[in-house]
Amino acid sequence: MYTLLKSATVALGLALAAFTVAPAAEALPLITGSFAFAGGASLPAGQTLLTTNTIDFSGLFATGTGIGDYSTIHYGDLGTIVSSLTFSPFSGPISNFLSIDGFTFSLNQINAVSTSGPSSGHGEDTLTISGTGVVTDSTPGLYAPTGGTLIITANGTTGGLSISFSGTAQSVPEPATLALFGAGLTGLALTYRRRRKA
Repeated sequence: MYTLLKSATVALGLALAAFTVAPAAEALPLITGSFAFAGGASLPAGQTLLTTNTIDFSGLFATGTGIGDYSTIHYGDLGTIVSSLTFSPFSGPISNFLSIDGFTFSLNQINAVSTSGPSSGHGEDTLTISGTGVVTDSTPGLYAPTGGTLIITANGTTGGLSISFSGTAQSVPEPATLALFGAGLTGLALTYRRRRKA
């Protein structure tokens, strides 16, 4: 029994050594940076920014040059956005929520909605919607899908619109790290088992 256990331990050690020495497949980088847009918006008849649960969009353009990996986005670049967003209750997830210059944002969740009006010290009504989702790039193999935050702010009685996006990096453990951790746990279990039998 001891010889069998020793052989199994040596075989496991050799397999793990081969796994760690073999070149690991490179993970695609996450998309980092931010970009900002403006566009038109309207509200359903009889609604104000303080009472609506839906925004209708009409066009989207970049208000500056993107930062980081979004540097291909330039002032005035035109994008596309869904025609309407019902945010309370949220009518999603919405794939292809907005797209510009090869980047596409899918809106998965609405995290917060806040409103303010002239009575709270602002000169006009304001609606702010914060959501999270995933941004992808149209170039295959360039970037990994990346989680991010989308903030939509509508101002005034007509619903003038500004949209900003910032990507958030999500740490993912490397396969070699997980393999070493698993080997350590296996070694501890085998040591514990051997001592318990002795």
